[in-house]
Amino acid sequence: MAISFFLIPFFAALALIFLTGKTLALPKTQSFLLHISRKLGQQSFIALLQEIKGFKTLNLFVWQKTRDIVFFELFTPGDISGFISLLLFGLGAIFFLFTLNPFFFLFGITVGLVSIPFLADVIKKRQREELVKEVPQIFRMLSGSLSSGQTLTQAIGYVGKRGKGRIAKAFASAALSINCGENPFVALDNIALSFQIPSLTLLSCVLQISQRTGAPLANLLENGAQMVEDESNLKQLLSTKTAQVRFSAQVVMILPVLLVLFLTLISPDFRSGVMSVIGIVSICIAVVLDGIAFISMRKIMASVTL
Repeated sequence: MAISFFLIPFFAALALIFLTGKTLALPKTQSFLLHISRKLGQQSFIALLQEIKGFKTLNLFVWQKTRDIVFFELFTPGDISGFISLLLFGLGAIFFLFTLNPFFFLFGITVGLVSIPFLADVIKKRQREELVKEVPQIFRMLSGSLSSGQTLTQAIGYVGKRGKGRIAKAFASAALSINCGENPFVALDNIALSFQIPSLTLLSCVLQISQRTGAPLANLLENGAQMVEDESNLKQLLSTKTAQVRFSAQVVMILPVLLVLFLTLISPDFRSGVMSVIGIVSICIAVVLDGIAFISMRKIMASVTL
C-alpha cells in the first residue's frame, strides 16, 4: 500500500544493519543491539504491539529474513519484536530531530504503527504468490512419478524428498502421515486446506476425476499444471496492464500526505500553522477527504486488483 512509503527510514535502517552485519559490524555492536532488543522484547508494550493486525506476520517475516545473517544469528523471534520496536522509536526520533517537537516523536511512532497492517498485507500477498508458483512444479513431479510406475503414495514421498519450497515440505509430512496409516487422499486434502490455495484444491478434483472415470492420473496432473500456469500468466498480464492506473491512484493518494509531512519537517512557519486550531481543523478535514478518496479508489480498483 502507498502508506508503507512512510517507512522508508525503517527500511533504510534495516538495510544499513544488513550491510554492516555482513562487513563492518563489531561484536560489541552486535552484543549491544541484541541486549537492547532483548530488553525491549521483554517489555509489557510488546504484548500490545502483538495485538496489532499484521505485527506477528511482520515479526516472523523479519526473523526469517535475518536469521541467516551473521549479525542476527543470536536473535530469537522475541528479540526481533524488540528490534522492530527499536526501529519504531528510531522513526519517531527522526521526526523529532527534524522538528525538535515532542509531538512529532509520537507522530512518527504512530505512522510506523499504522503502516504495520499494510506491510503485513504486502508480505502475505508476496508469500501467496510464491506458493502459487510452486504448484505447477509439484503437479509435474507427481505426474512424472506416476508415469514411471510409482504408486500415489510413492509419488507423494518423492515430491516430499525432491521438491523445494513450503508445499514440498508439507508433502514430506503427508508422506510420513501416510506411512502411519492415513489415507493418501485425506493427506492431500489436508495439504490443500492448510495452504488455502485454489490451485491446490485442483489436485483433489483431479484425484476424484481419475478415481471415478479411470482417466490416467499423470495426464490429468500435467493438464492441471498447465492450467495453473495459464492462470498465473493471465494474472500477470492483467497486473501489467493495470500497473500504471494503480500507480497513479497511489501517487494521488500519497502525494498530499507527503507534501504536508515534508513542509512540516522543513518549515517552522508551516509547522506552527499546522499546530494552530485552524491548522488542526484543516488537517482533519483533509484527512477525512483523503479517506473518502481512498475508499473510492479501493472500490474502483477492486474489479482489477488481483
